[in-house]
Amino acid sequence: MRDVNLQWYFQEGKWGGAIGPNDGMSDLFSGDDFQNLIRESIQNSLDAKRPDAQCVRVEYRIRKLEIGQYPHLMEIKNHIQGCAEKYPKFPKYTNMLQYANQDEMLILDVADYNTIGMDFNEKDDSGRFSKFVRTSGDPNSDSGAGGSHGYGKITYFNVSSIRTILVSSMYYENNTCVFEGVARLATHPLNGEPKPAYAATGFYDDADGDPIQETPEFIGGKYVYKRIPKDFQRQESGTTVSILFAHITEDTIGKTFEDCCKAVLRSFFVALESNMLEVVIDLGHGYEIEINKNTISEIFRNRFFTSVEDTAKNKIFERLNPHPYWLAYKNNTEVTIPQGMSSEDAAMLCIGKQYVLIEDKLPILGSVSFYSYLHPTGNDVVVFMRCPKMMVNVTRPNKQTKRGFSSVFICNDKTGNELLRQMENAAHNQWTFDQLRKDCRAEADVLQAQEIENEMKQFINKCLNEILFPKSASDSESVELDEFTVPMLEESENTNSFIGPLISIQGQDTNQTGAPVQLLVGAQESSAKRKSFGQAQTIEKKKVKKTEKKTDLTSGHSKKHKSEGSGTSTSGPDNYEEDKSEEMEVFVRQKINVGYRVISQKDVEGKDGYLLIVHSPIATEKAHIILTPIGETADKENGINIAQSSQGKVKGNEISDVTLVEGKNCINFRLNEEGEYTFTLKAEHEVLVK
Repeated sequence: MRDVNLQWYFQEGKWGGAIGPNDGMSDLFSGDDFQNLIRESIQNSLDAKRPDAQCVRVEYRIRKLEIGQYPHLMEIKNHIQGCAEKYPKFPKYTNMLQYANQDEMLILDVADYNTIGMDFNEKDDSGRFSKFVRTSGDPNSDSGAGGSHGYGKITYFNVSSIRTILVSSMYYENNTCVFEGVARLATHPLNGEPKPAYAATGFYDDADGDPIQETPEFIGGKYVYKRIPKDFQRQESGTTVSILFAHITEDTIGKTFEDCCKAVLRSFFVALESNMLEVVIDLGHGYEIEINKNTISEIFRNRFFTSVEDTAKNKIFERLNPHPYWLAYKNNTEVTIPQGMSSEDAAMLCIGKQYVLIEDKLPILGSVSFYSYLHPTGNDVVVFMRCPKMMVNVTRPNKQTKRGFSSVFICNDKTGNELLRQMENAAHNQWTFDQLRKDCRAEADVLQAQEIENEMKQFINKCLNEILFPKSASDSESVELDEFTVPMLEESENTNSFIGPLISIQGQDTNQTGAPVQLLVGAQESSAKRKSFGQAQTIEKKKVKKTEKKTDLTSGHSKKHKSEGSGTSTSGPDNYEEDKSEEMEVFVRQKINVGYRVISQKDVEGKDGYLLIVHSPIATEKAHIILTPIGETADKENGINIAQSSQGKVKGNEISDVTLVEGKNCINFRLNEEGEYTFTLKAEHEVLVK
């Protein structure tokens, strides 16, 4: 027996009123229990890094202990039985008893190293240990710390099948170790007696309701304890949380292992790549892995998230593939936009680059960084991080093509991190000024938080403008998409309350004025004759007459060309020579290498439509935008066509006679049928040949 001097202590009496079987704190953390545990526990450990340490190590290990060795610990069964009798309609207490009556208890140890541990002051119950074990909603006051509400500890209880944990922590300044167990149940009777009622929360310690505090002797190269049970002793500074009867079974161990590994990569890829963190997950039965700076590349390549396809969804952590975001952060040395550089110069530096880092110093938040990876499968999503380099928010600045970029925003400033911490909700997955109102903060703080939101929005919009629309023709091929998808309209995703739209609801680019927004009814194309001419089309504007003579319109080029979509041909089925009585002008349609984005939105009439943002390397008054349906879109029986456009003349899937300026252009259009369709886009303009 290893706990001869310990026992459970539940205070008697309905102090403060009874607490029922529903734990409201648990509802703060939706989703998978193990993934929530990963996020909260690693955040706690990174916050507690020793000042002399470079890298924090966190280990998750499964072990088994014989229940017979801890008879006093297992007296928790009596209190669970009391809950089952008090609340017979809640089967969870009956299920708890089934776990507690086993011969062995499965323990998941969450232990960190190179951390300071938790201090405890027995005089006033202050210190990190008391706040973690004994109180709820009382966060640590350390500036920049990840915890902001003091509720994260509930994630440990949610993984325990009997909602019980044991905590052992050694504080680095004096090597004093503190130990205590805690169970979160409900107000309950004991031994079948309706009174007295016992408190919902109980503590496993010296039986006086105080944690065991001990400074062990250092003998023979190890610390030797007298009061803390052998199986829960620390040999170096840091904290171990032992989760009793972790709900892992042979049927679920594989999925649990994968979920935990993915949660580490998803939330902490920056900390891992920066050599601030290393994580070991060992669930037994061969499910063991170490994730650190040296192994993360191999793990991405061969184990988890092997594809760089961006699966991020707005504000949904569980669907995010961190691989492209890790690449954005890892490869930031390709081009760096330094603080203070003009947007024009920054855009020039982005030409032809796949990885871009933009750094700036914002008025309130201070030093910030914006890492971007431009790639075809980018889902146009930004993930947000602050100290301790943990992902906090996932958002889409606007509804774009679902292809283009994967970006990471990081606040590097100590003061800025503290301000963002105050804006963070209990689940650590959102920043909002409204959180300060919920926390009853001063109105001046609320207004400052609103300014911070606006500050981040403006910075990110500026970055995206520089990255996505560089002012150079040579860059157009690097940002041009071979194909794009016009999505189904989802009004909730058109704009985002946090970032807001990159383009306003009227289709007006924030850096450009005069873009028309009034949709015109589809107009008929000009009657000018067109015919195939190599990779362009020839438009003859003057009178011609038919002849058998072949006329070379290419100024010496071959008379035979490959027409689009067919084999070799001459310039057309008939050949022409100019009428001597009237001069002929020949215009050839040539391709313009444009960059573009498509955004779904409401038009000025309140109807569903789309905004096409075109970046043109040239100015022209005779441009043609051709959308060619592909895949299932091309197979549609009735065809998907452009119904209306804010510019030019519409026929089928072509908008002709469009005026483009050099740089950004906005064109609103509407399809003849709502849905999700895939097109290729080509832009051409008319060039006078003769």
